[in-house]
Amino acid sequence: MLDKIFQYLYNKIFVTIVVNDTFSTVHVEVVSHKGSVQDSATKEFETTSLSDDMYDYIEHYTEQSPYYYISVLDYSLSQGAVPTCRVDDFSLYTDLLSLKHKCFKDSWAFFTTKQNIKEIEKNYEDIGVDFIFSPFLVLSHFFKDKLDEKNSMFVFVQEDAVSICVFSHSELLYATHKKIVKNHHEEEDELVMEDDMLDMDDDAIELDSIDLDDVDIDDAIGGSLDDFGDIEDLDSLDEIEDFSDSKDLEEELEDEYEEANEEDEKDKDDEEDEPVDSKDYDVFLIIQNAMEHFYKDDIYKSEFVEKIYVADSIGLDDDLKKYLEDEMFVSAYIRKADLLAEVLDITKMELDL
Repeated sequence: MLDKIFQYLYNKIFVTIVVNDTFSTVHVEVVSHKGSVQDSATKEFETTSLSDDMYDYIEHYTEQSPYYYISVLDYSLSQGAVPTCRVDDFSLYTDLLSLKHKCFKDSWAFFTTKQNIKEIEKNYEDIGVDFIFSPFLVLSHFFKDKLDEKNSMFVFVQEDAVSICVFSHSELLYATHKKIVKNHHEEEDELVMEDDMLDMDDDAIELDSIDLDDVDIDDAIGGSLDDFGDIEDLDSLDEIEDFSDSKDLEEELEDEYEEANEEDEKDKDDEEDEPVDSKDYDVFLIIQNAMEHFYKDDIYKSEFVEKIYVADSIGLDDDLKKYLEDEMFVSAYIRKADLLAEVLDITKMELDL
């Protein structure tokens, strides 16, 4: 009874933290006891842990009320989801001993390692963590109106990772969580260059083994300078070929210019046919590989995927939809998603607010 009275006196403070490769984003929302938003703010910090600046920023709000809740999106790579809630069946998909899992509507389960949980809790021990949410929970909440469809893939794109599920009539068939590999074309080029350098003949780089003092200039040239001594031969112009029948120099240059332009246009067309090195293409490759794995691995109940729904929280271009439809022959739909807002909604759901 007393606690309810205090809740009428104080606002509720919701703090949401999303960690990326090189920075963290913190969103704070202040809500009155009637449910109206009194204040909200978002700030990025160039850190992946709880820095002094982040601590001060969060404490500025949490010290205003004893009712504050801090949520963190699980940012570890060793996490996922499995199409079962039966502990005995977990071994078909992963090692249960090192995992902490939670069932979703007694149908499927999402998991992360116990070590991941400990690391996140330790990272934020100075402020405390109330909730650590799986991106698969965020994905299922964001697409809750579509999960009942037949054989559809759902993708949640974060700044540096992608979470993927396949559902059919709300039954989870497959799930995976992958890191976005950036600049994959540049990495391939670097590997090719390294291989070429390794294949070089050692003799081609041993220039310091030559002693220039031992080289005889006359022997090296082979007396060919003597052939230039008889200048009088140049006076015999009768033997010189008549240039009047040959192509005019200007015409030759024009032909060469046109050929060069044609080659440039061909190279340009070839470049346009190749996929650009963009995050859209990186995400497409992850989705394509996940689809192949889903179809080929016998442990999954493979069904032909008809649609792909993408939750875009980072602002992708229009290329991803084109890649999916042209290369994978599916219907693709992309929704803009506010990751911080989605995690905040789930926090309120957990608190029955």
